Amino acid sequence: MELKTSHILIGVLFLVFLGNGDRIAGSLGQASTHQQTKSEFSSDRREARQTAREAGKRSKIALDRVKAGCVPIVDIETQQPYYFNEGTRVQDPVTGRVLDQGIVCNSLGVTAEVVDGQITDVILVSPEHKAEYVGHFTMQHGAK
Repeated sequence: MELKTSHILIGVLFLVFLGNGDRIAGSLGQASTHQQTKSEFSSDRREARQTAREAGKRSKIALDRVKAGCVPIVDIETQQPYYFNEGTRVQDPVTGRVLDQGIVCNSLGVTAEVVDGQITDVILVSPEHKAEYVGHFTMQHGAK
């Protein structure tokens, strides 16, 4: 058998490949990990955009609620803004009666529905709508 230059070259390449197999495998592994990280980041970005869109829609609901009219609620004892919690009952600060139905709001930009005497669907207005919310809130009967 006669050795040709091409045989020697193939042998040298085989030895180089054999000697660098770990590095090549490591590079392929890094590329795979990088691609997975990139895919996860892209998924997180999509989820963050979706969350932001939902928050924007909910903020508009809070803004619509205060525009349409809501009962401003304050803590009876401290006269500070009342923090709405799902399932709790709330009193109208003007009449002192427990509310059975309606929309309530506070000066912090939070609105909620009152259904069967319990707070539900608590929504916070976004910072971009806050100034407009406050303007409408101050026009509500009993707003402080």
